[in-house]
Amino acid sequence: MRNFIIMATLITTLLACSPKENVYEQTIANHVQTDRHGTWTDLHFKVISLEAANCTVADSIKTLVEDATEKKEKAIARETKWLSDHKAGLEKNNKKRYPSQTIENMYRGLIEKAQHRLDSLQQLNPEKVSHYEGVAPDKVLAVYVTCKYGVTLPGSNTYKERTDTFVLTPDGKTVIGKDNRKDKPSHN
Repeated sequence: MRNFIIMATLITTLLACSPKENVYEQTIANHVQTDRHGTWTDLHFKVISLEAANCTVADSIKTLVEDATEKKEKAIARETKWLSDHKAGLEKNNKKRYPSQTIENMYRGLIEKAQHRLDSLQQLNPEKVSHYEGVAPDKVLAVYVTCKYGVTLPGSNTYKERTDTFVLTPDGKTVIGKDNRKDKPSHN
């Protein structure tokens, strides 16, 4: 029974530290301890927790479509407001005792252009993403690793903990950058 408990503990420990997590941990440790000039400084880097999520082609398409839809809605609202403002200006000009033909022509031109832009925007289809034609939807483009870690600052020996989300290449061996967005997308 004692051997079974020891063996179960050993297997659990080995499974808890997966090779991928070790690669991510090493990559992030090197990134955090290397400054922008390439100088490495031993900060006694220690991982407290690590959470990895893949960003696939399907995730990327979803994000692109959401962003495009949001921008399209904002542009339609802006054009609709401009169109109503120009129509109000035309109406105001026409209600004057002596309406100006020049101002009327100007507003008619602005209304025509705004209506054309509005029609074009309404015909846009953000669902069509040609960037990934022929690419499998489950292909991993990047790995988002949320890492809570501690470092000891050189000179002051002050221990500091941080939580950052790093964007790594699919193999986990290179940090592409940090994901500093407040509203981080959810990944599988």
